[in-house]
Amino acid sequence: MKCPKCGCENKEDSRFCKDCGAILNIGSSENSIKPKNNKNILIIIGTAILCFIIIAGALSILENDSNNEVVNYTNNSTDNNSSAKVSDNLSTESVDKDRYAEFDKSEWYLPSYTLEDIYTAHTPDDVKAQMFEKADANDDGILVGDEIKEMDYLLKHNAYTWQGPGKGIHNVTISTSKGASEKTACSVYVGSGSAGETVQLSVLYSYKGTNLNNGNIVPVEVETNGYATVFTEKPLERYPDQAYISLYDKDGELLDTKNITLKTTSGSQSF
Repeated sequence: MKCPKCGCENKEDSRFCKDCGAILNIGSSENSIKPKNNKNILIIIGTAILCFIIIAGALSILENDSNNEVVNYTNNSTDNNSSAKVSDNLSTESVDKDRYAEFDKSEWYLPSYTLEDIYTAHTPDDVKAQMFEKADANDDGILVGDEIKEMDYLLKHNAYTWQGPGKGIHNVTISTSKGASEKTACSVYVGSGSAGETVQLSVLYSYKGTNLNNGNIVPVEVETNGYATVFTEKPLERYPDQAYISLYDKDGELLDTKNITLKTTSGSQSF
């Protein structure tokens, strides 16, 4: 590279003339520095734009989420208010201190009832079905809680004879003999609404598949507490491990059956 001042030849990368000391390659240095500076500036600007885009996107997402939360809160509040109003209406209609004053828990001994579980002596089936539909607040075909009380109220206040839930084998207590002279007893709860009526019971006891009695059908009068009790014809030779119970009405129509597994010991066992 020639010195622009004295014309002396210098190396290409020399900044000063070796002869006169003049500054060399000013144009090239400026040109080499400018691109680097420009490149750095572009990088800085690009980075700033990218950061701006990221921040703007994040703010937009947060704003949308906030709006959604407001909408969901509003919807939930509306739903909750609607549910509360429905509950209030149901409570106002069904919860009455005097409305269920005649309700007797002993008549309704099951936790839930279907239409087939409810027996009435003189209520037409279509009328009973209409009562059931009215009492079934949840419209699920099953009465529970206040729905049972409502059905009880409707039956007792519509000039029809209420005879309690349908006859069937529900609560069972079997008392096995404690000695060779004692008979085995089986008490079956068929409902207090059937008190004074005659039903027929058959209880066949067995041990490891061998029958211990004949299981004769015996007519029994239902006690005031709703239980019907039948004794074996004679003391059993040993403690049974199975009892097959059959319940009939007074005309011999089969109402219900139940097979029970027993502990081979003396005393009372409830099921």
